[in-house]
Amino acid sequence: MFSKNRHDCLSDSALNKVMIFRDITVQEVYSSSINGSCPSYNQRWTMYDPEIEQYTGPIRDVTVEEEIHILKLYDWRSKVKTNTPVSMTRGHKLIKDAGPNVHPDGFFDCTVEILHKHRDECKQGTLVIYSVYVTDYTSNENLPVLQGDGEWRCPETLQDKVLKIEMWDSAVATAEKMNAGDFYSITNVKMRISRDNCWEGKCKEEKMQKLSTNELEMCPDLVALLNRRDAWNASQDELERNTLHPRNHALLQDAEPDKIFHCIAEVVHVSKESHSTYLYVTDYTARDGLVPIYIAPKPKVEGKQLQILTLSTGNVIYIKKLKLQRLPGVARAADGSPLCYVSGTLEGDEMLIQELKLGGQGTGDEYKHLGALLRRKQEYEEFQQGERN
Repeated sequence: MFSKNRHDCLSDSALNKVMIFRDITVQEVYSSSINGSCPSYNQRWTMYDPEIEQYTGPIRDVTVEEEIHILKLYDWRSKVKTNTPVSMTRGHKLIKDAGPNVHPDGFFDCTVEILHKHRDECKQGTLVIYSVYVTDYTSNENLPVLQGDGEWRCPETLQDKVLKIEMWDSAVATAEKMNAGDFYSITNVKMRISRDNCWEGKCKEEKMQKLSTNELEMCPDLVALLNRRDAWNASQDELERNTLHPRNHALLQDAEPDKIFHCIAEVVHVSKESHSTYLYVTDYTARDGLVPIYIAPKPKVEGKQLQILTLSTGNVIYIKKLKLQRLPGVARAADGSPLCYVSGTLEGDEMLIQELKLGGQGTGDEYKHLGALLRRKQEYEEFQQGERN
């Protein structure tokens, strides 16, 4: 199968490894036996080690179909090797307890809540793959930090509890029916190490069942998940109460980078693009390091919430959960010392921007700071008028 002249390309194949061969010629030889051969001038093989999930060999462009066939072959070999059904040794596991090297061979059953899904673009033929993001509200430090996409944003406190499961083959039919908030029992998930060196799940069989919260007596694993979910929601409520405390209000000149705060500001400009809306605001306090813009050196707030607001120049707004994030590049303070650029980002998916009525009689915490902003604005306008005179 290999070149007689290129000993450096000979495979060091061993048990439990999978070989990929291309351009094999099948020939009938002595005693009607069948042998395969490859051209000695064209190295068309590679070896896959399922333990470390790495390829070695001349072939580098392994296709998605070949990867799926490898998983099928390895799955079949695992079932044949143990003369007992896989389901009898696999067992139900929490996300925190699953792993690529956990017996048997990283396979496990789980009970999860569906958070998000999307269909992946596959360039290899007509193969359909779904990426489904699930949680059972247990954390695993080997999971990647998920930010989400344009349609979904993963809460920061849930990022170490979300498992991505790629579904293809027979599993696609069920994946297409999944919706956020559904609960599922999923059988025979394979935990593996992704190309980014993080853990993710794979599932190709339609061994999944949608669960109902009206039949909890039939599913103790779902009861346990719901209890963990309630505990997580309670922690979120506590965090929300602490975050929204009036002491977290800050002026832009005093806000610390990477710390969440609330502020009252006036809208200077609104700029909408295809997938984002940029809001330029001021609270009439000065700060070094604000990102350079074409209008005025004011921070930028970005978020999906703005797409459902009708804001215009001159509106005064209350912004909750604003965070100044550090950006690449070096700005200069008034004394010439270096400092990082900052711009604003909203930390949450709920409605975080509220328009304040200047003539209204608001009683909330946000109105306590409105008068101070209006006084700073008046001082600024008087100073500008004096400069012009």
